[in-house]
Amino acid sequence: MRRMAIIVIIASTIGLTVAGAKDRLRTAGCHDGTMTELAPGAAISGLAVTSADHEAALRLAGLVDDDWSDLDRAIADWARESTLRVARLSDSEPNRYGETPVFAYRDGDDQALQARLLASGLARLSHFDLPQSCFQALFEAEHGAISTRRGLWRDPRFAVLKARDPDSMAARLDSYQIVEGEILSTGRTERRLYLNFGGYWAEDFTVEIDKRAEAALQKAGKRPEDWVGTRIRVRGWLSESRGPMMKVEEPNQIERLSD
Repeated sequence: MRRMAIIVIIASTIGLTVAGAKDRLRTAGCHDGTMTELAPGAAISGLAVTSADHEAALRLAGLVDDDWSDLDRAIADWARESTLRVARLSDSEPNRYGETPVFAYRDGDDQALQARLLASGLARLSHFDLPQSCFQALFEAEHGAISTRRGLWRDPRFAVLKARDPDSMAARLDSYQIVEGEILSTGRTERRLYLNFGGYWAEDFTVEIDKRAEAALQKAGKRPEDWVGTRIRVRGWLSESRGPMMKVEEPNQIERLSD
């Protein structure tokens, strides 16, 4: 799977303030509005923006690195014949590959590329690295696409999995997935909280939350132990542990959908 990276020459850093309140990502604290203009001639291929000298490495914040051909075409069309700017994700540092997470903008457009892709069903939202308020703004864009099954949400490889159907998860183990369902019960050991979605934990889908993650959830106002009987959406790495399991390690991974 290709790395989701943008490699660019930075032409100049300019203190642009995105117009008004239309840029919901700025309002949500995703970035402070400071834009970096990319040098003319920067080329886009899939999720990569390349320049001849490869001076700086950036990556699109907040998206899952999915192999989806419509995503490549959408980005190429979006960036064609336009000056591109990027805004750095708030309080972020380069990752181990030296890439800085950013939001991409087109000249004269106050809606970030990520928001457009998620709302169109052309990308999936990742829980990594995003401040909670920023994640929520992007979650709302993605939620509409999921509800109407736009774009990749019609593709069996990416469609939201049903928590009460563990057999359907077998083909998608060891990959990033999104699961929805009603919490039927909870269980607890000395170190972990378990959310159960079926009657037999050794075969049914389970969410595992360790004490550190549970403390982070409670700090974010989320108490999944009290959510029995409600529907949730959880995202992350789907694995096998006496039945399909997903470990929740940070608040952005789990959302309460209904009472």
